[in-house]
Amino acid sequence: MVGTSQAAPHVSGTIALMLAANPDLKTAEIVTILQNTATPLSRCDQKSCGAGIVNAASAVAEASSKSAKPSSKPSAKPSATTGGRTLRLGN
Repeated sequence: MVGTSQAAPHVSGTIALMLAANPDLKTAEIVTILQNTATPLSRCDQKSCGAGIVNAASAVAEASSKSAKPSSKPSAKPSATTGGRTLRLGN
């Protein structure tokens, strides 16, 4: 398994971790964090290979650092369907 077949579950898992750390992230912030924290591929240009290999630890740390101050209100009961979003990367 190579290419997007391998990358998609890693990137989506990283995004899930980022949103767990900071549920207020906007789509543009997620994309920027993923691109800025990726490990570049030395043998491939960005146009062909994108920003590089996803670095989940760095992306989650960056997402956490952008976290808003905690709310004093109790949060709603978590739900797998509440607040769902679609994130489109690329064209």
